[in-house]
Amino acid sequence: LASGDAQISPDHANFIVNNGHAQAGDVLRLIATARHSVAERTGIAMLAEVRHLLPDGTLRPAHESAEELFPELACGSRD
Repeated sequence: LASGDAQISPDHANFIVNNGHAQAGDVLRLIATARHSVAERTGIAMLAEVRHLLPDGTLRPAHESAEELFPELACGSRD
């Protein structure tokens, strides 16, 4: 599974790999996609351990940023 130049590692599903020029949005889309897929299959909304550093210096859980950027992939979204 890939988005832009980021991909979920083929060796370990809990790692996202930058293949050279991945941007934050690529990584956040992968986080949103993985969480959405797991929630659809299991009913469990996983929480990201990773933090997203916003341009203003604020840290927040990456899954919160991911769902804000990609609401169609929010856990519980069936669209």
